[in-house]
Amino acid sequence: MQAEIIPELIIKNLRAVPSKKPDKHLKELEKLSPGAAYLYRKVIIPKLDGKTVNTSELDMSEFELKDIETVCSYYSNSISVARKENKPLFLLYNTITELPPLNTRTSFL
Repeated sequence: MQAEIIPELIIKNLRAVPSKKPDKHLKELEKLSPGAAYLYRKVIIPKLDGKTVNTSELDMSEFELKDIETVCSYYSNSISVARKENKPLFLLYNTITELPPLNTRTSFL
């Protein structure tokens, strides 16, 4: 018996395979600190994918306290702003900060 090759099915399955694009954030963190890059790989990426991360699965000798601070500040400055979920808040922030202040009269009772 010979198997039938269905090109449309092959193309569909190939498109469904997640790509392994180089991660620019990982490269940036590797430049800053290997420990911060480790935390990004083992904590941030799984959490962004909705997975549970247990501290028992982390190798505590791979990073230091300053690496936690580094990856947290990098996340808040570079990653969280770029997430789709945060786009409406970011647009609102930009709109509000670009408006000129209003002059009003204040009366005290």
